[in-house]
Amino acid sequence: MIKICITGSVSMSKFPSQEMDRFNIRLPSGMREAIAERAKENGRSMNTELIFIIDEALKSPIPSQVDNSRFMKTYKDLAERKPSTPEEFEKWEREMTDVTFFLMEQITSYTQMYQALKSLHNSSMVDVFKNKKPT
Repeated sequence: MIKICITGSVSMSKFPSQEMDRFNIRLPSGMREAIAERAKENGRSMNTELIFIIDEALKSPIPSQVDNSRFMKTYKDLAERKPSTPEEFEKWEREMTDVTFFLMEQITSYTQMYQALKSLHNSSMVDVFKNKKPT
């Protein structure tokens, strides 16, 4: 449950943050610590880290951890709105390009993770078996 507490305008505010919208949110056990750790790793406050995470999520056409149901919804939406005029096509193509680039970024990211895992596996295998004498 999210409790929303929107502040009113302040005529003589000392800090701009006092004029910003505020809300409270209940976090599952352990999530606060995870956010604090991530914020520390990134050199940000918890508030700035949460704003960054939310902003990134809102900019993405599909979530960072690919959710096939959301991707399929986006695909279905694009398929149902096939353009019939050059103007419609221009807008539709921009949306298609955004989704395509997002998927390409995910593929690149997953490829890099795969390469790191493969390298770790290979170096571990060499470490374990390089001095192994036949029995």
